[in-house]
Amino acid sequence: MKLYHKDVFMPSAIADIPTKIVPVKWTQHATIKAQLFNIPLCNEVVYSGKDIIEAEVHHGHLTKIMIRKRYDAKYDLCLVLRAIMQGIIVVTVWLNDKNDMHCTLDDSRYDR
Repeated sequence: MKLYHKDVFMPSAIADIPTKIVPVKWTQHATIKAQLFNIPLCNEVVYSGKDIIEAEVHHGHLTKIMIRKRYDAKYDLCLVLRAIMQGIIVVTVWLNDKNDMHCTLDDSRYDR
């Protein structure tokens, strides 16, 4: 398994992904988190490589991504998506303050 972060290294094959619209199903955990943050459940997620903050690759296949997208003036929406046999699932979701700069990022966790 390879784990990448945009602030450490992101392969161009991931960073350059064009805009995609993917159908998603929500896990029970993600549904509870969405309700907690008052985030509407959607049936599709739109993203591109520029939205991907973290990516997990197994045997050359993208298996998990964390994306961050604009939510409102104060927050960004963060979603973890995982590819499974039945399609794409939302594993978890949260709101992140736009000013959060992640000064605590442990770059030793990520591949280069």
